[in-house]
Amino acid sequence: MVKILGISGSPRNAATEFVLKRALEEASKVDGVSTELITLRGKKINFCIHCDKCVKEGADRCAIYNDDMTSMYDTLPL
Repeated sequence: MVKILGISGSPRNAATEFVLKRALEEASKVDGVSTELITLRGKKINFCIHCDKCVKEGADRCAIYNDDMTSMYDTLPL
């Protein structure tokens, strides 16, 4: 099974998201393909400050911030 993840970083619900939704809609018609759309609009995501706490702890996600990115880690193919 192939998963296609569409990520929209547009601050508005406009052309970028519309086109991305259409592309994912067409891709999902192919057998063995699943799709998911993530929009970053309105989400609070902190910058990486390169503290290396995640590296020291062997974590697969940020060990100091609990922002909107936390809920997206399981969606991202790491």
